Amino acid sequence: METRTGTGMGAGIARPAAHALVAAVALAGVFILVGKPFAGQGSWGMLRYFTIQSNLLVAALALAEFALVALGRKPGRRFAVARGFGLVAISLTGAAYALFLARAWHPTGMTAVGDRLAHYLSPLLALLTWAGFSENGLLRLRDAALWLAYPGAYLAWSQINGALTGFYPYWFVNPKPAPEGLGSAWGVLAFAAATCAALWLLGAALVGLDRLLARSGERRDGSTGAAR
Repeated sequence: METRTGTGMGAGIARPAAHALVAAVALAGVFILVGKPFAGQGSWGMLRYFTIQSNLLVAALALAEFALVALGRKPGRRFAVARGFGLVAISLTGAAYALFLARAWHPTGMTAVGDRLAHYLSPLLALLTWAGFSENGLLRLRDAALWLAYPGAYLAWSQINGALTGFYPYWFVNPKPAPEGLGSAWGVLAFAAATCAALWLLGAALVGLDRLLARSGERRDGSTGAAR
């Protein structure tokens, strides 16, 4: 299948501007949250949170795509797969926060601004920018399983680090009794399995949308050619 660029606007200023905006929002959220760390944690300690890591990943990928577009180079399949890692990770950040964390945390001031940027606006902009401005037709269904590697590695780290230090970044990766955790390692494993299944479905949906957008671009280009 021939690759297509989202809206056909990639040659103009809209595409690099969109990627620059994604990077700016993600980095702004990170800098605010890291600059105002949670009680008892230093700024470097904030890097242990998936929210911070996923926003940094999305920002790095957005800046890389911005650079490629500025240099007149088209990102290939490898970059598309790497971008998928970021999309799945940042989607997990937004969904997990909205479903399991937002009700228990009520930030104020600049921390609230960072919260909204990192947990809501960054995931939304990353997905919209990918759908609207990135190449389509490069993803494969097998990529959906590959994208589980980062969340899986984070889960493994959280268990090892927690066993050694007693620190678990989120209650749903904590085997300690409720309300601090899920009550057992089996509870964490069951939650992780359900999360992986949901993430695989998300990845499969991204692949499906990628193919749909590519076909839509082919039909649009065909219609334009016929009109000429």
